[in-house]
Amino acid sequence: MRVVNKNRQSKIKDARRGFTLIEMVMTTFLFSVLTLVLASFVIKGVELYRMNNIQVSLQEKVGLAMRNFEQLTRAATKVMAARPEELLYLRYLTLDSAGEPCPTEVRYFIQAENLVVGTKQQQMLGGVCTGEGVGEETKLVIEHLDQTADIFAYYNGGGEQLSPDEGGNIVAGDVRMIKINIALDKNKIEAPRAIGASTKVNLRNIKQNL
Repeated sequence: MRVVNKNRQSKIKDARRGFTLIEMVMTTFLFSVLTLVLASFVIKGVELYRMNNIQVSLQEKVGLAMRNFEQLTRAATKVMAARPEELLYLRYLTLDSAGEPCPTEVRYFIQAENLVVGTKQQQMLGGVCTGEGVGEETKLVIEHLDQTADIFAYYNGGGEQLSPDEGGNIVAGDVRMIKINIALDKNKIEAPRAIGASTKVNLRNIKQNL
């Protein structure tokens, strides 16, 4: 009977003994490893979500800029200056030259890493429309340009690309089609990569006036 009581007491002591130091260390170590693994998956998921949102945002901005450029430039009546990084033309904003005696100067140009459009309503002076003395109103078209050179390319009536002279100028009177190339990169060091798009605009009003 005494032996049985000793065995029972031994079992009770073993049950109350708890975890050893080694068991606690191993448990903590395994828990830390699992936490790091789970955290890495969560971080990767968040980063992928962030990059996807950036790409979608850039694509939407590029698409909107392209549509606005097409809509505004298609009605150009005269190209006044054509350079790879700048475009200046005339157009009637109301599309009605009878109700709008003088056209509006529209100028696309690069400012830092942004594409900007400026408009200047010409005024009638001495029977001649002129933009002299009139202030230019500017508006941001799109920001975070990945490259600011060769934004514009120009083509003649035969579809041949026009080359600039040594000063970077193209004969404005030969331009019948304009191609705009836009590449956006919000952060040039980190992912995602740049989002790019291009479109050609046929200057229909100029062709009709030939």
